[in-house]
Amino acid sequence: AAGTSFLVLVFSTSLFAFTDDHDVVKPGGEVGEFHYFDVLDPAAFVSAMDTFYLSDCAKRWHSESGAQVALMGITGSGWTHFIYVGYENLAQMEKGRGLLQCPDFLSMLVSIRKASNEEAYLSQVGDLTLQLRDWTKDAIFMKFDMRVKPGSEKEYAAAWTKYVESNASLNTGSAGLVSMLAGTGYSTHMAFVGASNMPELVSNLQEIQSGESHKEFISVVGEIRDIRNQMFVQPLKGYQ
Repeated sequence: AAGTSFLVLVFSTSLFAFTDDHDVVKPGGEVGEFHYFDVLDPAAFVSAMDTFYLSDCAKRWHSESGAQVALMGITGSGWTHFIYVGYENLAQMEKGRGLLQCPDFLSMLVSIRKASNEEAYLSQVGDLTLQLRDWTKDAIFMKFDMRVKPGSEKEYAAAWTKYVESNASLNTGSAGLVSMLAGTGYSTHMAFVGASNMPELVSNLQEIQSGESHKEFISVVGEIRDIRNQMFVQPLKGYQ
């Protein structure tokens, strides 16, 4: 699939080393910015990104901070797209943000705002706390945005880990849990499940959610988390 190809290309040489023990949940090892947009003019939006990534400023930013960027399409939300900017750690993120204070980047910001509904914009910063398998190998995802009750984060993470590992044989793709560090007014966590195509993704989820482990999971987390929305996410373009 096209999404798989570009993500493997973009992230295969990145600093985000991930050892893929097929059925074991591990620490994810990266942090990222999530920039959500309701895009009104997709061609102009992508053109603005393309123009910036040809600039010397963008080349220096990627080289010195190790930033990896993916444009994602969304179905099932008031947003149409989000831009994911991944870094190895918070120190690299801080360095990267400092490198972006250049005219080319500021010009891109103006252009993408003109091409989108500015009132719908949301930004978040999150840590990929837990991960099953390598998400960059998947072509489509189901993403669950949620709020976890304060003080129950470890309880939720433990229940999620048990649930994901118990269903690893049914889930053909990746799974992950992102803990938000900023932008938590909308959600405190994001969980995702990946697959190579939409029918496979939906079939996997339906089989998992019809099983006993799903009932057990809900009995544990039902009172400590509230799902804000779930949506399909598809990688559209990568930059490095």
